[in-house]
Amino acid sequence: MAIVPPTVPPARKHPSLLTSPYRVPLVRFLNRHAKEAVAYFLKPSRLCMPDYSNRLLDAVHSDMGAPLLDELCLHVDTLDAVLALEDGVGTGGGDGAPHGPAVAAAQGAAAQLTLEQRVEAKMQALHLLTIMVTKRPDWLPTQLYTRLLACWRAPQRAQRMQREMELTRNQLLESKRLAVCLLNYIGRHHDEVQPLFEVLHVLSVKGMVWGIFCGWGSVERVGTEGEGMCA
Repeated sequence: MAIVPPTVPPARKHPSLLTSPYRVPLVRFLNRHAKEAVAYFLKPSRLCMPDYSNRLLDAVHSDMGAPLLDELCLHVDTLDAVLALEDGVGTGGGDGAPHGPAVAAAQGAAAQLTLEQRVEAKMQALHLLTIMVTKRPDWLPTQLYTRLLACWRAPQRAQRMQREMELTRNQLLESKRLAVCLLNYIGRHHDEVQPLFEVLHVLSVKGMVWGIFCGWGSVERVGTEGEGMCA
């Protein structure tokens, strides 16, 4: 499969806004071969590369991407494994670590990647999940919610928030995207009270991340509409 670069100026950084004469035919092709396309794009070595990950995000975000989205929703184990690539988030082989053939394949593909590339693959997977829960509000399974909550509680995220001026755009949006996904699940499982307070605590942290959350409006709006916000 050849990836066709978008015919837009480099300053355009939002995949959903890309315009290209190849976009519609590419999405149709990916829909027709959704299973193979998902296996192709979810490899960490491709997710960490914008030329690949942006094409996947663009296709899933488009109104035409429903078949591809449906197939992605079946790959819970693979998405779980990619989210667990960063050291210290369920990669130690314990009870919190994902298992299965899809997991072994994802972790094997990531073995040759640097830590920076693994983190970027994780951030792209998180962006993808944010789009997925926006398109499919009732989909997010408990397995991924548990993984996302572990990512929220991970010391790496807290450390990134302390050096936000050095972060990439995806890293800067990490907390917001995690919150979108977590609030989606919490909004359907009202017994998840403690995680809700953990998410809302970020509003007390001043900085660029705090400013991103303030764009949502009041705390009441975060609590009632957070699961429907887009990335």
